[in-house]
Amino acid sequence: MLIFLTSFPVAAKSDETPLEPSSGWKLNYSKASCELSRNFGTEENEILFAIVQGPKFGSSELILITPQIGIKGIYSKADLLLSNGTKLDRRHTRIYPGSQEGKSIWRVFNVNTSFMNNGKQGDILTIDSDKASTVALRVGDLSPPAKALEKCQRDLFQTMGMNYDQLASLKQFPKPKGNSGRWVMATDYPKAAYKERREGKTQFRLDVDQNGKVENCAILVSSGHADLDRETCRKAVSRARFSPALDENNQPTAAPWVSAARWQVPR
Repeated sequence: MLIFLTSFPVAAKSDETPLEPSSGWKLNYSKASCELSRNFGTEENEILFAIVQGPKFGSSELILITPQIGIKGIYSKADLLLSNGTKLDRRHTRIYPGSQEGKSIWRVFNVNTSFMNNGKQGDILTIDSDKASTVALRVGDLSPPAKALEKCQRDLFQTMGMNYDQLASLKQFPKPKGNSGRWVMATDYPKAAYKERREGKTQFRLDVDQNGKVENCAILVSSGHADLDRETCRKAVSRARFSPALDENNQPTAAPWVSAARWQVPR
């Protein structure tokens, strides 16, 4: 059952009837991400649920396409819970009208994928938005699809110049010093790109040595504009400062740090 609430939040209820799967799991590969998806419910209550892994290790995005919730975008936080009542995470969430009439898109950001190791056949995942709605899905045992997603991730990271096993063994990733969101800013717009109002999102990798110094920048997913990509790396290398990553023995070690710069002409 899907409960829509637009005026006040509600906690997930233990007696809610979750939506049952209506398709098998499907894995889609691309140059930029791995996407694991499945349909739940039928007809007017059908929901598409997807787990999307991009270049950032261990942090995924959950996407749901649901019946429409309101006509404007909603920014909220959502609690993720498994059926035993264990709270998994509380994440920033955006819900907005989709391109399909009568549909909304949920984006739940920076979710730790460890919840996929639940190992329970009848497990229920509840996503409870504090401003919009509650969705309960009988996801079951996620371990088998998690293995397929991991294989895709290994291939993805290899093509991006990163070692999956090394990333998985780290106790700590490189930690930015200061606000990493200010390393590439709108004021850095290349003049020609600004004049031509060219926009895009550049995903990039910084190779950080054992002392926290940036040694290299690589473009993982292009914005579609070479000058925007070049400026992303140039500014990130000159401004980025880190505390180094820590290996399994808590010793400083070289490791990559992945992020994105969204180039958008100020309006």
